[in-house]
Amino acid sequence: MNWKKGFQVSTLKWWMLVSFSFFSIFSFSQQLNIPLNTFYGNKAHELYVNDIFSDTLAQEILNRNSHLAYKPVVESRVYLPKRIVDDSSKQYYWITRKIFQEHLFEIEEGPFWCSIDPVFNFEVGTDFSEKPLDLYYRNTRGFFIQGNITSKFSFGTYLYENQAQFISYQDSAFRMRGELYPNMINSTYNRQNAVVNGFARTKPYKTDGLDYAMVGGYISFSPVKQLNIQFGQGAQFIGNGYRSILLSDNSGPYPYLKLNANFWKGKIDYTANFTFMQNLVRYHEFTTTESTYQRKAGTFHYLSFTPHPKVQIGFFEGIIWQRADSLGTKPFDYNFINPVIFVNTAIFGMSDPKRNSVIGLNISAQPARNLEIYSQFMVDDFKSNKWGMQFGLKYFKMFGVKDLMAQVEYNYVSPFTYSFENFRQNYSNNNLPLAHPKGAGFHEGIFIAQYEIKRVFFNFKFNYYNYKLDILTTDNYGTNIFNSDVNQTSGGQNANQYVFDLHLGYRFNKSYNLQFVTGILFRDLQHPNFREQNTYIYVGLRTGLVNQYLDF
Repeated sequence: MNWKKGFQVSTLKWWMLVSFSFFSIFSFSQQLNIPLNTFYGNKAHELYVNDIFSDTLAQEILNRNSHLAYKPVVESRVYLPKRIVDDSSKQYYWITRKIFQEHLFEIEEGPFWCSIDPVFNFEVGTDFSEKPLDLYYRNTRGFFIQGNITSKFSFGTYLYENQAQFISYQDSAFRMRGELYPNMINSTYNRQNAVVNGFARTKPYKTDGLDYAMVGGYISFSPVKQLNIQFGQGAQFIGNGYRSILLSDNSGPYPYLKLNANFWKGKIDYTANFTFMQNLVRYHEFTTTESTYQRKAGTFHYLSFTPHPKVQIGFFEGIIWQRADSLGTKPFDYNFINPVIFVNTAIFGMSDPKRNSVIGLNISAQPARNLEIYSQFMVDDFKSNKWGMQFGLKYFKMFGVKDLMAQVEYNYVSPFTYSFENFRQNYSNNNLPLAHPKGAGFHEGIFIAQYEIKRVFFNFKFNYYNYKLDILTTDNYGTNIFNSDVNQTSGGQNANQYVFDLHLGYRFNKSYNLQFVTGILFRDLQHPNFREQNTYIYVGLRTGLVNQYLDF
């Protein structure tokens, strides 16, 4: 088993030094992270939904392995995790084993184990709705290394180097979130470059392309089976659905220290995650060669309770802490290190000018074999009526057919949720939303169908949105969380948006999700004043270890 997620180019040299220093000192077994990619997440959930109806597993084992909402999940929290990537096909040659079953390189000496795999995405396509003669592409290369030394210590690290040219609506969205450079004449900013969601900031490449890189890694240590300690840089996700309105991996990686404890015979699982984030906004005054970014911090506490193996209830608290203003860094607030959920929100409230709090619930249940229902509810500010909700259902092995899965989901987030009077304190990282990629002020319906047989897979996804669109620069209808929640615009006309994503592929290797894929992405945005359409047909060869949400 193996896996990984997120990091940033500015810390590349530092992280490589730390990673390889630890390679020579440590490493351990089942403390590896399961990748955040939805392929692995759905497999883990499907296994648990079936395990709880088994008569052979002890209740404590079921309880301990029921806490799958806070991702990435550590392997030791999943019963027989190797089932996720199990491949029972017979391969008689070294080359076919490497293509279809094994990691590209593996080292195993006693308790030490290490694997090295390539990561890549070679994709080319064209948009028949806009410029059918133009080619769009993604050229991603890199590596993924992970390993164990004992059953208590594991590590992982990876690097992605990318050049890409995205279709129009994606390119516009990425450039709209570009970094802000100070205008030396006055106190305004100029927006430059772009930020690719799930990855990193960019620099120009050729005429219309983007060049960007991402590095990620972690060190995972469990001194006892009830406790896991992780240090690294990566993204997180809380929830059982396709989306999360609490915390998602949309914004890309950030440094973190995560403590996870499992106790009371596995019924309670508690996570305290301390993170360091940034706004891609440079200071006006600086003494270095280039102005640094404005810093901020985040704490994310999650208490998961399993009153019954078929029911999980999670309590969430997320706080974005002010570490800087337009003039410089603020003194460290020691309340940041408080590990107890809801204490800081109780002390400072939800409208404190230096702390932006979000609280919520995550609930899931398995009422029947192969069936999972889930829900989320979040509140950003009671006084301002800023809140959101989610309801969803997953049906594994539909009609008794192996690897046939369907999912329906509804998400709603009220206008101006996640935003703040001072945009530096909004619920974001790297100029991207920390929760839903659409931001706020929307209704969303999702339908997903997936089927796989003998390595051939079929995926269909449909998204419907209803929201108010900011057309003029003075508009502020509450969908853009980077606008202040003070100067609100009333009225406005609703837009309807439809996104269809259909792709067919061949999965060569589950260990690092090597796949060939071809598909079509159709997007139709309908507003009373205009209409936008994209019909992107593509083909590619890729490894799927991380998520990227392009259905916005």
